Amino acid sequence: MRNDILKNHQPIPIGFVGGGQNSSIGFTHRIASRIDNHFVMKAGVFSSNSEVSKNFSISLGIQENRSYSNFSEMAEKESSLADGIKAVCICTPPSQHYEIAKAFIEKNIHVICDKPMTTTLDDAIKLHELVNEKQILFCLTHNYTGYPMVRQARQMIIDGLLGNIHIVNVEYPQGFMASLDPKTAKEKVGWRGIENDQNAGMSSVLFDHATHTFHMAQYVSSLKVEEVSADVTKNIKSIDVDDNVHAMLKFDNGATGLLWSSFVATGNEHGLRVRIFGSQGSIDWLQDIPNQLNFFPVDGPIQKFTRASKWVSDFSKENSRIGAGHPEGYFDAFANLYSDFAKAINNNLELSVINEKKVFPNTEDGLEGTKFIYAAKQSSDNNSEWIKIK
Repeated sequence: MRNDILKNHQPIPIGFVGGGQNSSIGFTHRIASRIDNHFVMKAGVFSSNSEVSKNFSISLGIQENRSYSNFSEMAEKESSLADGIKAVCICTPPSQHYEIAKAFIEKNIHVICDKPMTTTLDDAIKLHELVNEKQILFCLTHNYTGYPMVRQARQMIIDGLLGNIHIVNVEYPQGFMASLDPKTAKEKVGWRGIENDQNAGMSSVLFDHATHTFHMAQYVSSLKVEEVSADVTKNIKSIDVDDNVHAMLKFDNGATGLLWSSFVATGNEHGLRVRIFGSQGSIDWLQDIPNQLNFFPVDGPIQKFTRASKWVSDFSKENSRIGAGHPEGYFDAFANLYSDFAKAINNNLELSVINEKKVFPNTEDGLEGTKFIYAAKQSSDNNSEWIKIK
């Protein structure tokens, strides 16, 4: 079980940038960091308003002298303290990720960053290079890879149970933009409703949404996408951002696939789904039912694997916290990434090991995702022309 992995280590001091009082993602990150007792919150800056930030920090139990007015001050002062933070979580709007991460990396502080990694390819390249230069640990929270049954699916494919992979289909249909009042829609979606380098990037649905879908396709299949043909569209005129993408994928082993990410799939709340088909069988996982994985062998009946059962792999079991039959979910998946990150820090794992074993998503994944976004947008702008991802 997951909660036994780091029992001989002291909690790692961590700070937070962003994710203030009304931020659901900030709340999620703070909960995830505490679930397995691997991190202790020691510092933070939660708002551009220093008074608001300080008051919220104190409400979280952070000492007043470690509640900072900006991230630069926090990086400078914490790096000079004997008991300063060893890691920082960044959960601001994505246009700020590069500058914040850079400030802490240069002070040799490890980084956990919410997705997308950056909103420009240039920043993604620079951040990836800086992490490798400084040999700092960087976790990009593609949280869905933390689900035990997603890891079970990946392990089954690595073990060859599906045979040669032929088709990889991933979809993430949400419908929240379709139900917004046109008069207040722009205000409701916030920075996601402004496409530029200072907000949602050049494509809202690609940066904020399809980056998850793309990463799941590569992570679960253990394959790399080499080419994409995409159609990116704007459907909600009151917001006027890219809100839907359909894409065809070509993988490095010759497999093909379909990717669909949407903000306007009317009536859908979440719907993240991964279906992978091989010569010996296929798997089907739906985030709405995260504790189950369906396996369809080519020459036998359908098999349903359930989280923490005796039939699943050790890789899947070690990411469960409670016994079989009890549901786990979203917070736990996030927490698995935090626990993997803590284990890497305490065991001094090298970046080469993390990349080889895919211990957690990092800047390599973030850079690949950004390259996919640029290729998909270029393809869509050129009548769905096939574009190589490079």
